[in-house]
Amino acid sequence: MLQIGKKVLIQALDHCAAGLVIVSAAGDDLEVVYANGAIEALTGWDSTELTGRAMTDWVASGDQPSAEDALPGRERWLRQRWRCRDGGERELVFRLSALFTRPGAPAYWLLSQDMGADASQPAAAGSRAGRQDHLDAHTGLLNRHGLDELLRRDWGMARRDQRSLALIMFRVDALDAYRDVFGRHATDATLRKIGHAISGSLRRAGDAAARFDASQFAVVIGSANVQQALDLAERIAAKVQDLAIHHPRTPAGRYVALSYGVATLVPDRQTPHAALIDKAMANLAPETGAADGEQSVG
Repeated sequence: MLQIGKKVLIQALDHCAAGLVIVSAAGDDLEVVYANGAIEALTGWDSTELTGRAMTDWVASGDQPSAEDALPGRERWLRQRWRCRDGGERELVFRLSALFTRPGAPAYWLLSQDMGADASQPAAAGSRAGRQDHLDAHTGLLNRHGLDELLRRDWGMARRDQRSLALIMFRVDALDAYRDVFGRHATDATLRKIGHAISGSLRRAGDAAARFDASQFAVVIGSANVQQALDLAERIAAKVQDLAIHHPRTPAGRYVALSYGVATLVPDRQTPHAALIDKAMANLAPETGAADGEQSVG
């Protein structure tokens, strides 16, 4: 029988498109011991933040595993509302499986996301549709509409408090050329990895990431000056570079890379929130001849 090492198994779980969570079955705490990249993209939380804490810290409401769920032949689905980094909640449906290290009581519970659950649950379709309208289907991040709503809200609060609001615009360099070489499915997978790298770099509750368009991402940062936003942009660009995703047609070298533009504003009543987007876009260098990590600030 083929022996697969632990590292390979973890890589396989990390690459799974469906959200996966493993929690300890010892005691009542249901400590999270593993969460894959899809869960990070869905909730905005990094796996290092999710693990080591009780699942109830992340689940606002919904079903929980019980001892009876380990009985042979029993199949159960859990419907849960997870707290997200952007302050909202996301409803997820999981298939529950018991994991054993020896016969008897389960050692862990595996929660595997039912990616088709939304289409089969009409009762709550309206509320789910509203949330889905704000999310990018490929990355799980906010989409352009969700970004506009978030910026409109944060713009008003920053104007009231007279504090700065920062925005970073990222572009995946030569994405069309990458798609030409590797195809749509590989491109979608790469965009998910980039979205995960971006959202996983955010540490403050008020920060949020979005998929702006086909090749661009945005990060909103509250109460940040230009240097703080630039530091974060550099860390994220370096994190994506460290993914070492091979790209034979990029002007930035051998790997997929990001360029970025940074902007900060203190809102006033005469200036719309779109001005922050326009300023960050103006500071994003043109793609032609872009160099690795090329950036501008303002």
